[in-house]
Amino acid sequence: MISHQIYVDVINNIRDNMLKIYRNILNDEVIRTPWFVYFEDTKQLHKIYEGTAPETLNMGIGHFEESPIINGNVSLAGHNRGYDSNPFEKLKNIKKGSKVIYKAMNKLYNYEIIEKEKIEETDFSKIERTGSILTLITCIENERNHRLCVTAKEI
Repeated sequence: MISHQIYVDVINNIRDNMLKIYRNILNDEVIRTPWFVYFEDTKQLHKIYEGTAPETLNMGIGHFEESPIINGNVSLAGHNRGYDSNPFEKLKNIKKGSKVIYKAMNKLYNYEIIEKEKIEETDFSKIERTGSILTLITCIENERNHRLCVTAKEI
């Protein structure tokens, strides 16, 4: 059983680390950008647009319209190479435990990567899951029928 003080110390440490991340990215672009995802590992901030049509994904990350924007399984798609916008180009290198910040509706949400897996391109079950998670989907190079699915849980 964990003592109360250890629990408090762990919570304070998490809070302090999140504050450091916020200070690193809190600038004019963050304030002006209403909807984005930020990857702590790569220090990259990418705008999010509604929908996953080709013209939308060519601008940046697309939000699966059937998924919630907040309070649930927020599901996003993006290119990783070969297009005008390739926001998920480094997603294949992301590690479990990596932190992600998601901004929507003028609020920041903190996530931690918990899973990376290869799925069939027709597998939409990942965006149908429930819970406070962030689902990121992109192509896998030279595997036309597969996608990389990265899952992060809200922390």
